Amino acid sequence: MVDTKHPDEAPCTNVGAERKTPEPCTIVIFGASGDLTARKLIPAFYHLFKDKLMPSTFRIVGFARREKTNESWRQELRAALDQFSRTKPVDEKDLEGIRRERVLLPGRPCRRRGLQKT
Repeated sequence: MVDTKHPDEAPCTNVGAERKTPEPCTIVIFGASGDLTARKLIPAFYHLFKDKLMPSTFRIVGFARREKTNESWRQELRAALDQFSRTKPVDEKDLEGIRRERVLLPGRPCRRRGLQKT
C-alpha cells in the first residue's frame, strides 16, 4: 500500500524483502568504558550477533580515557550484559562470538599516542 501523503518516502518496514548481507566492518566506540556502552551498546551488538544480523567478520574497538586492560573491560561488559540484556541467561556461544572481536584501546584518539596503539 502506497502512502498517498508521502509517496517518495520509503516504507519503514518491508516485510517480504530480503536483507542485504552485512559486510565486514569495524565499530569504534569513543568512551567505551562508560555507562552508555555497558547499558545500551554492548547489549545491542550482542542481540544483533545473536539474531545473525552482524557481519561474519567484525571488530569492536573501544577508546577509553580510563586505564583498563582488555580483560578487565571484557569482564565489566560481561557483568553489564548479564544485567542489561533483554534475553536471559546470556548464551555463552553467542557471547564468545562477540567477545573475541572486542579490543579496548586506553587513551585519547585525538592524540597521536592513542592511535598508535592500534
